[in-house]
This record gives sequence, C-alpha cells and structure tokens, in this order.
Amino acid sequence: MRAPNAALTELGALPPGVTFTDNGDGTATIAGSPATSSGGLYQLAITAANGVGADAHQSFALTVNEPPQITSGGFGRVHGRIGRIGRRHHHRIPRARDLGDRVAQRRDAHR
Repeated sequence: MRAPNAALTELGALPPGVTFTDNGDGTATIAGSPATSSGGLYQLAITAANGVGADAHQSFALTVNEPPQITSGGFGRVHGRIGRIGRRHHHRIPRARDLGDRVAQRRDAHR
C-alpha cells in the first residue's frame, strides 16, 4: 500500500510579493517577484505531513538581493550639465571598487 501524498506547509516570513503554494501532490512552489526594498535574508521551514510516521522538516534561507540604485547629486544639474526631461543624458559613474582608476562606466539616463 502506497503512503498518501504529504501536505506541505511553510513557517516563516516570505518577502512581500512571494508566495508558498502546496500543489497537493507532495510538491510545493515558492514563486513571485519580491517587492522593491524587500531585500534580505528570510528564514523558512517546510513541514511535510502525510499521517504516516513522524512529520519531516526542512529549514533553509531565502536570500533576496536588491538591485543597485543609481542616484545623482542634484535635480536637473549633474556636474555642471543641465538635463532635460525626455532627452538622453550621459553621466559618468566611477567604479568605487577601482579607487584611483580613471575608467568610468557610462549610463544612459532619460531625464
């Protein structure tokens, strides 16, 4: 006789925009797009219970990385240049990890 499929439950906080779904067949899905500013480490525990023997538990960590934020010093004027709304603007962003390096990255910003 085959054991029934396990019911899966999740304990812990998921980031906003991410959900846990028990698929009803012994599997589950964690899916979604984390909300902006929800980066961090999320500790989760999944429990599988089918009424036969002891429940099974698995703990793990879900890491949500934040995308880089690019900001400029002032509104409308960057390093002496005036940006115009709806026009392409080139702005040099020095790489912080290469202190002293004259190489810069170019970023097209629409302002």
